[in-house]
Amino acid sequence: MSEKLQIAHLLNILRSYLAMGFLTAIDKFGAGYSSLGHLSKFQPGIVKIDLELICNIDADRVKRLILRSGLHMLRDLGIRIVFEGIQTAKEPEALRNMGVELMRGFFLARPSLASLTPLSTLQHLRGAPLKADGKTVNG
Repeated sequence: MSEKLQIAHLLNILRSYLAMGFLTAIDKFGAGYSSLGHLSKFQPGIVKIDLELICNIDADRVKRLILRSGLHMLRDLGIRIVFEGIQTAKEPEALRNMGVELMRGFFLARPSLASLTPLSTLQHLRGAPLKADGKTVNG
């Protein structure tokens, strides 16, 4: 299958998911294959910024300039932005100063099975699909 056919097939799948109310995301944006080209083709609801761009952002003027421009562009496109890989106390402060609201990383909270919501408490959601705004379709 050619790359054009693969992209067309993927876009059809994404459109179907959007029609059902799902959001899509580009992970590790700013690294590897997560490029501006993908952003223009797939137009996700969420972009997760790669930790490589966040590491030491408080001390790296170039990263701040790149991210400031990226934030402006993503906000203009109506895309929610999550910053991943926060590992020091100065990184979230620098990001908050740039207007960043959503961030995660070891500094903020380590992954833990104990913090997961038990499935038994989610039983009331069974059969109630979520819409893109996070609310249940019938609630």
